[in-house]
Amino acid sequence: MADGIYPADFSFWFYVPNKGAAIFFSVGFLVSTTLHLWQSLHYKYLKVTGLFVLSGLLNLVGFALRVLGGFGYHNDKAVFIASSCFIYVVPPVLALANYDILGRVLYYVPYLSPIKPSRVLSTFGILSFTVEALTGIGASFSFSPNAPEDRVHAGKHIMRTSLALQLILNSSFLLLAAFFHRRCTREGLGGARGVRQTLITLYVSTGLLVARAAYRIAEHQALESVDRRNPTDLDPVVRDEWFFCVFESGLMLVNMVLWNVRHPRRYLPVGVGVYLDRDGRTEVELPPSKETRGGVAKIMELFGVGRMCHGWDKAAG
Repeated sequence: MADGIYPADFSFWFYVPNKGAAIFFSVGFLVSTTLHLWQSLHYKYLKVTGLFVLSGLLNLVGFALRVLGGFGYHNDKAVFIASSCFIYVVPPVLALANYDILGRVLYYVPYLSPIKPSRVLSTFGILSFTVEALTGIGASFSFSPNAPEDRVHAGKHIMRTSLALQLILNSSFLLLAAFFHRRCTREGLGGARGVRQTLITLYVSTGLLVARAAYRIAEHQALESVDRRNPTDLDPVVRDEWFFCVFESGLMLVNMVLWNVRHPRRYLPVGVGVYLDRDGRTEVELPPSKETRGGVAKIMELFGVGRMCHGWDKAAG
């Protein structure tokens, strides 16, 4: 169905989902997910890139349900809510995969890492889990048209908050990666394959996630004044399906394929115990360090307090 043409009966999507587009993206995510699964097993990297498999499966289910919407189930509330929720929770999972990959890059050049490499996944992971929880709660509230008005309104606020947090989180992640990249460049390691190639892919991937979050924020702003009784007055961002196909479906599929083509295992070692020597060419394997500090010390180190205290002790000595 062309954009701007509405079904005779009620549709939770404001339009009947285009069957061809939904099938295309379902097949696209199926192929990319299958390839990610094979790559993860082949490279023995499932612990890192298994999140791409999970993301692909979530999108696959979401778009399969959207196909049902195109085949006459556009007025089925359960199909609409399930499809929307599955699709909405994917970007935070993809972001979590990016955090893990950056952590692997920091492990590869640990002596130039701004923070302890293991802190990247734990810190950003906790924040991402919070965003994921907010996204799931907000989506379940917002996409329930028969829910009480106050609940729908609360859901919209939660969704806006989660989207804003996604933007802030991804922007902070980019700054951390760029700061580390600059350090490597100054030391003559910026051109190392494991650093340069992986970080370039991370920049592009995170940029796609930021663009998607910006689109969703614009969509939620447009939804503030929705009147389903007069859909022709809807903002095109909500009314025209091609916005969703480009800025949600398209960007997320490109992100998945990007990591298929530029899989991190092509540039990084399997384990975190292999480091790049300062000569930029030699890889050395060292025994993993043992964590002996308590929880308070770890938190202090995360914010740089531990290093400052260590510096003060040296200065005092």
